[in-house]
Amino acid sequence: IMIMPALDLTLAVRSHPSPILGNSPGIRNVREQVRAVAAFDGVSVLVVGETGTGKELVAEAVHRESGAVGPCVPVTCAASPEHRVESELFGHEAGAFTGARGARAGLLEEARGGTLLLDEIGEMPPPPPAKLLRGLQNQEVQRVGSPAVRKEGVRVLWAPPPAFRPVVSGKQIFPGFVLSPLMCGIKVHSPGG
Repeated sequence: IMIMPALDLTLAVRSHPSPILGNSPGIRNVREQVRAVAAFDGVSVLVVGETGTGKELVAEAVHRESGAVGPCVPVTCAASPEHRVESELFGHEAGAFTGARGARAGLLEEARGGTLLLDEIGEMPPPPPAKLLRGLQNQEVQRVGSPAVRKEGVRVLWAPPPAFRPVVSGKQIFPGFVLSPLMCGIKVHSPGG
């Protein structure tokens, strides 16, 4: 998982209310969808669109509109090594595995009180489905090597690769993990599409 630094949106918020600029019907539609999903706490959002259509901007806009106090943490999942996915998402305790010298917060913890964008999520090796569901639906995180479960308030946005075409509920993101009724969707089109 390639971790990008949390976004400091303070200056951008003062200069413009939305990172999504433009006035075309498509752009207005995306802004309406952003406002609609941002109004519901705890709802995960599936952001679908071709590469370069602004999925990360949609994540920033949902983050701003929701009034989140924590950071907006965008993560590119495509290069995730299979053996580290669980540790990257949920964190780990010292000694949980070879090389774990100290405790480390996972991405769900780092985004506490804010928004986590999992970009190119379908390219990431699957974490254990039950643990992933607990993290998303109940906002509970259990670090690798720890019996303790922590409650985290974080909104998760999923941006699957362009080849992913969810049409109906029941489409799998990972084996054993399907789109849930607690997920909203936003489709972002290219300017010509």
